[in-house]
Amino acid sequence: RVRQQDLIVATQGRSLWILDDLTPLHQISDAMAAADVYLFDPKDPYREITGGYYAEGGPGDNPPSGMQVNYVLGESVASDVPMAMEVLNAAGQVVFGEYTNDTRPDCAASPRARRLRRGAGAQRWNWDMQVGRFACLAEVTNTSRNLSAYAAAPGRYQLRLTVGDDVQTQDFSILIDPRLDGNATNPVAEYAELDRISASVFAGAQEMAAGVMELRQAHEQLDFILGVAENTTILEGSQALNEAIDEWESRILQKYLETSQNNYMFEARLLVKYKDFLGRIGGANIPVTDGVKEVAGDYLAIWSGHRTDLEALKQQIREFNTELRAAGLPEIYMAPRPIT
Repeated sequence: RVRQQDLIVATQGRSLWILDDLTPLHQISDAMAAADVYLFDPKDPYREITGGYYAEGGPGDNPPSGMQVNYVLGESVASDVPMAMEVLNAAGQVVFGEYTNDTRPDCAASPRARRLRRGAGAQRWNWDMQVGRFACLAEVTNTSRNLSAYAAAPGRYQLRLTVGDDVQTQDFSILIDPRLDGNATNPVAEYAELDRISASVFAGAQEMAAGVMELRQAHEQLDFILGVAENTTILEGSQALNEAIDEWESRILQKYLETSQNNYMFEARLLVKYKDFLGRIGGANIPVTDGVKEVAGDYLAIWSGHRTDLEALKQQIREFNTELRAAGLPEIYMAPRPIT
């Protein structure tokens, strides 16, 4: 039988075998065979509400999780030719992308997956259907090496494959799990609400991480000044700023989280709480509960206060630069750093 675009073969009650995703076979054509690059129209994935598993691995291999994308290259692509696979939402914003010419440093504890292949013939690329990645901070990766932020909402999307100057696109949809039929009043609106909450919380997490990285940059420079300055006022001012930075950062990250076991010994701070919260609401079902809304509101309000203190602290550093200039010492330089 062919069901949901999979081929299912079974004997009379004794075995079952499934060939997953027949969509590439359905799209074979002369145009595909002659093309230098061909992006198949993908099978629409589901935003699943749950997934089964076997305690011992199960008797067979399940299909890869996430969304499978198939493409064909007529011949191998040279190593100096840039390639990209991007996922765009209905507003045209890139929510996920992989780029072969991406020179940003990777996170050693949680490296980004590299799935684009240059070899001639049929290739498969996978998207885990997650939007955003948390910053590579030791206090975050020590507790959970998966830096993915939150699951993409059901709705319309577009794939964009770029190989040199060749750009191809295919539209697709993330579908709502049919098991919600009759159990959710308005699943589209409910998922949209969950997506808005997730995006707001993740935006706060990005701001926190950026603040931590900027202040750590300032901390390193203040340590240098403490080692070379002789002016008492400068020394006292540098020490006071370092203590203020440490105090603010202690609200955002728990410095004692060195292994996952430390989760049971020390309370997590706000950034890890944000990450944990996103993971929990992403794995829950709709509708969004009042509890989720209340916790999200509380967390965002707490961050709002910390953000105000962060801006005040950065202003203190800028004012301290005046004293450093007058003393003939280098100013504290802070520049935003890319965090994803």
